[in-house]
Amino acid sequence: MNKRIYNILFHTHTISGIVISVVLYIIFFAGSFALFRNEISTWEKGRTTKVELSQIDFDKIINELGEDYNLTGRKIYFIPLLETGQVKVWLEPSNIPNVSEEDLKSELFYLDIQNFTKKNRYENYNLGDFLFRLHFLGQIPGAGLYISGFVSFFFLFALITGLIIHWDKIITNFFLFRNKGKIKIKWTDTHTLLGVIGFPFQLMYAVTGAFFGLSILVLLPGYFLYENDTDKLMADLRPERAQVKWEKLTDQTPTSFNKFVAKYTANWEEVEPTHLEIENYQGINMEYSISGMPLAQNNFFNIAKRTASAYNLNDLKEIKPNEKASYIYGFQKIVNRLHFADYGGFGLKLLYALLSFITCVVILSGVMIWLTARKTKQYTEKQQKYQAKVCRLYMAICLSLYPVIALSFIFSRFLSESIKNQQAAYYIFFFILWFLLSFFFFKKRNNTYVFKKSLLWGSVLGICIPIINGILTQNWIWNTIQSQYSIFMIDSFWLILSAVGFFILYQIKKQSTNF
Repeated sequence: MNKRIYNILFHTHTISGIVISVVLYIIFFAGSFALFRNEISTWEKGRTTKVELSQIDFDKIINELGEDYNLTGRKIYFIPLLETGQVKVWLEPSNIPNVSEEDLKSELFYLDIQNFTKKNRYENYNLGDFLFRLHFLGQIPGAGLYISGFVSFFFLFALITGLIIHWDKIITNFFLFRNKGKIKIKWTDTHTLLGVIGFPFQLMYAVTGAFFGLSILVLLPGYFLYENDTDKLMADLRPERAQVKWEKLTDQTPTSFNKFVAKYTANWEEVEPTHLEIENYQGINMEYSISGMPLAQNNFFNIAKRTASAYNLNDLKEIKPNEKASYIYGFQKIVNRLHFADYGGFGLKLLYALLSFITCVVILSGVMIWLTARKTKQYTEKQQKYQAKVCRLYMAICLSLYPVIALSFIFSRFLSESIKNQQAAYYIFFFILWFLLSFFFFKKRNNTYVFKKSLLWGSVLGICIPIINGILTQNWIWNTIQSQYSIFMIDSFWLILSAVGFFILYQIKKQSTNF
């Protein structure tokens, strides 16, 4: 590679990395926790109330809904949240022409399976939801998902250019870590070594993250190919969600939905049901359906669905789990499984989390390389001060996330369920605390201090999380390992994370490292 091309690629790698570094760090750091979204929700609830699908009385739920809403002509979604003992219910607007404005409103809420109490999304909001949305900047209305998509796209540029500029020495540099010498050498070796280790993982997340965040751009060519027929486009992309048009009202009595669920899940052991639907309620073409994901070891990229007439359960239409999926649909499912690590259990999620934290170190080391490389006579004193200020701001925002998230777990344990808007409570606590701590770190003007204190405070708070959880709920770690496995996993995760933090602090102190 000649010098000119190398310099172009090197500067492309540096600029693309610096521009997206803060947002990319937030995406990966929050994503490490978002992997355990369901476990965090169970931990926050304080108990596992896991139920079986057969224990849910859907007929009673439908009757309860009928007292509050006009269900005629609507599509009703049921998403069982078996781990927390809830059913997520989504009522689509009525398909009947010329209905009232009230019937054209969609409704979304969570229903407790045992006492049938309802919570809207603000009342049911929890820390798992918050961190999951922070992962794709969902707290920024409208634009957050697209920003995360563009960041993932530019991350892809940084990865490819980084691979090319290190290609000639990628093997020798992989085994090279110089623990002595200038700080720039340490940062460079750290960046290169961890970058090579995490490259396949980072590449996968760059591609899948860009796909999810910029899906609107992926669909644009489809609109032209399908001549703006969105119904046909979505039917091909998501065949399990194909809409059935309303025909007319009927006075026939539909078969029990409980009976449908029992009949068509009895011999479905290879499939995990994910959501159930009632289409065109009280219409002549009213249908019941149940969809599920085949177990990953049996089928990695397909879906199973069974649909029957509400008046004749033997009139069955089926998408079998072993049927060959279309290329488009198969690609979507592969992207989904790879991104959310839902194909290998808790151990795989831990591996994903470890690789996410490694990526965070790669990002920060890249910023520090950028800073130390500019402490030369090539840059004026004014330029160097500005670059140092930018680096301090980056470090303050990124490193403050660790103690803030740890303290948010403690906050969630004290947050009262009587607060109707749980979402607002999390927003106010998290973002105000994050701003104040970032401001405090930035004003310290010392990256070494910021790094050490963020690790220390985050690790101390992390140790406190299972202790406070045990005091307030009696869910001590030696009890939860037997029956409350999700709670045990979150407490264990924080103990492991804190132990790693203390070990890193010990190594820094031992070597008297300054940044």
